[in-house]
Amino acid sequence: MMQSLLLLLLVAIAAASSEQASLRSSAVLETDSAHEGDIRLLQIIAGDDDVDDNDDNDINGGSKAKKAKKSKKSTKGKKYKEGKKENSLKEKDSKKEPGPKKSKKIPKEGDDDDDDDDNTPKKPVDGDDDDDTPVVPPRPKDGDDDDDDNSPVAPPLATPSPTPSPTMSPTITSTDPPTPCPREASLIERLSNITDEQILLNSSTPQGLAFDWLVNSDTNTDVCTYPTVEQRYAMSTLYYSTNGDNWNTNTSWLSDANECTWSLATCDDQNMLKKLSMEVNNMVGQVTSEFSVLSNLDEINFFRNNLEGSLPIVSGFKGLKRFDVEKNNFEGPAFAYISGLLSIENFLISDNKLTGSIPVDIGKLVNLKNLWAIDNMISGSIPTNIGEATKLEKLFIGKNEITGTIPSEMESLLNLNQFFANNNRLSGTVPNSWMNVTVLEQLRIQENNLVGTFPEFNAELLKDIRIQKNAFIGVLPSSLANAGKIVNLLAGDNSFSGSIPSIGAPSLRFFDVRNNVLTGALPVSLFAAPLNLTFVYLQGNRLTGQIPASLAAANKLNDFFASNNTFSGPIPEIPEGSLPALTELLLDDNDLTGSMPTSICNLRNGVLEDLWVDCAPPVEVECEIPVCCTRCFPVQD
Repeated sequence: MMQSLLLLLLVAIAAASSEQASLRSSAVLETDSAHEGDIRLLQIIAGDDDVDDNDDNDINGGSKAKKAKKSKKSTKGKKYKEGKKENSLKEKDSKKEPGPKKSKKIPKEGDDDDDDDDNTPKKPVDGDDDDDTPVVPPRPKDGDDDDDDNSPVAPPLATPSPTPSPTMSPTITSTDPPTPCPREASLIERLSNITDEQILLNSSTPQGLAFDWLVNSDTNTDVCTYPTVEQRYAMSTLYYSTNGDNWNTNTSWLSDANECTWSLATCDDQNMLKKLSMEVNNMVGQVTSEFSVLSNLDEINFFRNNLEGSLPIVSGFKGLKRFDVEKNNFEGPAFAYISGLLSIENFLISDNKLTGSIPVDIGKLVNLKNLWAIDNMISGSIPTNIGEATKLEKLFIGKNEITGTIPSEMESLLNLNQFFANNNRLSGTVPNSWMNVTVLEQLRIQENNLVGTFPEFNAELLKDIRIQKNAFIGVLPSSLANAGKIVNLLAGDNSFSGSIPSIGAPSLRFFDVRNNVLTGALPVSLFAAPLNLTFVYLQGNRLTGQIPASLAAANKLNDFFASNNTFSGPIPEIPEGSLPALTELLLDDNDLTGSMPTSICNLRNGVLEDLWVDCAPPVEVECEIPVCCTRCFPVQD
């Protein structure tokens, strides 16, 4: 009996040692094997040594035990079939002996098996030594190699393999067709803040025609994403409102090309319209309010067309430098938007039907160089603060209804070289302070109500002076003798007195001092170098002396009017071939004597049409009619 107990104790110790080694070696199995080992360990601790309830099998179990063992072996083989395949390569690489087979179940603490019927320990199911059990090289213990520790050791949990993170987001390709752009709805949304929707949908209006073109014809443009659709709309509206089909040049307009490539249009590198050069282009009609969308424009040129209605709205055009609408039929306020154009350099509105007055704050336009407003219906006076527009070079306000005086503040306009204020209702005198500093090249103040003497001024740069039809008195400025570049001098129909200054320059073309009270002889300088002298009007004065023979040198002379003076003496002969361009020679109502020279009569074979002289009784100058003279006048008392 004692011997049997001793034998059982030895078997139990061996089984426990084998079980512990087996458990340690199985800890490195794949996830499924580790999980099964955990279950088996719990069974051992709980005292259940047989998950298949084969409790009648003992160490001497005979054929029944063998049969159960065979069944377990088959089940176990199936369960680990895949694990065995995966670990077979690991076995080959390790070249180590398989770990010990699992031993019999370790008795629970405090249990001496007195309750067992046969006092024989049960054979653990996992103690099968069948070669089908997967064998894995044992994982090294964590610093403990003591085999004396008979406590069951739980296998460590297998470390799960990390789930790899994708290196980039997967591309999901939608099979749904893209949503088409709702053209009409999108355009209404984008354009209704520019044009009323009812007008947009009215195809009889220029706006409606432009809208219809964008919706139904301009289909290559994605109006939902096109960045400058408002600009495209405004330009197409301009096309329809000004009869674009009949423009002289309309290449590419209303094509599917970018509007910046349409003829006469220039854009910047951001495809924003900067310039419209549509001068002399047969534009007929009105420029609608949609034009205000084109606020990036630097230059607008509608010169010489047939545009009517109000001026284009340009109040928001902060970068506008040139605005040219001359020679059209625009009506309404002339300066409605100019005060906001702080970048404006050239504001050209001549030859229209515009009204209103020059803004009193015109001086704040510090970049203004050219203000041209001739031949309109502008009224009011010239603002005094115009002197603050110090860059002003050309001020053209002639042929209007402007009243008041020429402000002395214009003396600050040191860059002003052309001043046209003719055919207005200006009164008062010409400021001395202004004329003293001026660098004028052209001065046109004719046909006003100006009075007083005309001041001396710097005439060195003067090319054109027109002061006729006022009420000036006194002498003509002696500074005119320094006008070496003079082309036109028109001082007629005033009350100038005294002699004519020694004026004369090769450039002089037009000399007119008619209807004054001038006295003395003609200056020799007048015909000293008459290379370009074409028109000479001396009539209606009190000039004396003879007709100068140097007159013959004026080969371009067309008109010579000397009637109603007191010229005396004979009419000079001229060399053959002289005065080839002379068409009118009027010498009547003077004190001339003798006969008309044959050389003058021969000019009738050329272009001379009118030759007048005092040849009626009592005859002063003999001249045959109509062979030579065309009209004979009696001597006036």
